[in-house]
Amino acid sequence: SERDGLSRLILERRETLSLRENEALPEGLERPWPEAECAAFVGAPILHGVQGLGVVYALSQAPRAFAEDQLRFLELIAGVAALALLRQRSQSRLEDSQRT
Repeated sequence: SERDGLSRLILERRETLSLRENEALPEGLERPWPEAECAAFVGAPILHGVQGLGVVYALSQAPRAFAEDQLRFLELIAGVAALALLRQRSQSRLEDSQRT
């Protein structure tokens, strides 16, 4: 899907991507959300070292640019999400090892 392609691009670049209405997506990707639902969006990679774990998105129905502090806040959320995902994986591994 287009959303998967966009997430893959953000993870490959390892940087936050923010686009407003009428801005073209890089590398020929199409917008993953209809403009009626999402006029602007920002996506931040969820990273652990060199490993990409996912992408967190913020969407806006209003055509706008996200402010620098909003981008940093989303990146902070992505960092917290990375820690939560890693903790969950560690907990699952521990529970699996205790069962065997």
